[in-house]
Amino acid sequence: FEYNIKVSRETNSINISAILDDEKATLTTDLSNKFSLNLGTNKINIVVTAENGDTSTYVLNIEREKNNDATLDSLTVSKGTLTPAFNKNTLNYTVNVENDVTSIEVSATATDSNATVTGIGTKELNTGNNLINIVVKSESGSENTYTINVIRAKSSNNYLSDLKVNGQTVIDFNKEKLEYTV
Repeated sequence: FEYNIKVSRETNSINISAILDDEKATLTTDLSNKFSLNLGTNKINIVVTAENGDTSTYVLNIEREKNNDATLDSLTVSKGTLTPAFNKNTLNYTVNVENDVTSIEVSATATDSNATVTGIGTKELNTGNNLINIVVKSESGSENTYTINVIRAKSSNNYLSDLKVNGQTVIDFNKEKLEYTV
């Protein structure tokens, strides 16, 4: 009395027909209209009533496939450049930024509007390698993880911010001037 049927994601409605085994039985469920299908499982009951009043209920579990697209349509960073250039089928990227870049904004959009994207937003950066994982989960539950290795350069600052001799500040101190007479 129960049947499972799978249909493609593109199938958003179906027609159902049923033939009674006994011409004196009646079909209580109206099958004259199309049945609209939601994504996932749709349960349709077909009730048959015998001449003596006994009923049987046939259950159709119609599974409309959910989208399994777990790819990104876009992936961008606020500083630096993705290497290689973005491609929805490429999962690993590198971005090089200068030392003065202490955070980066990661933005991404899923190819399918029903997929979820996590791991985006503002990310604080340490000097060296910073791995950022962006996870795309499809409507059906499949996942892809895009990884960005943001490499923040080490500081090249080898200057003094001030210079004092016996507690006295050197007059006309300039961090780029390397020699003074005291």
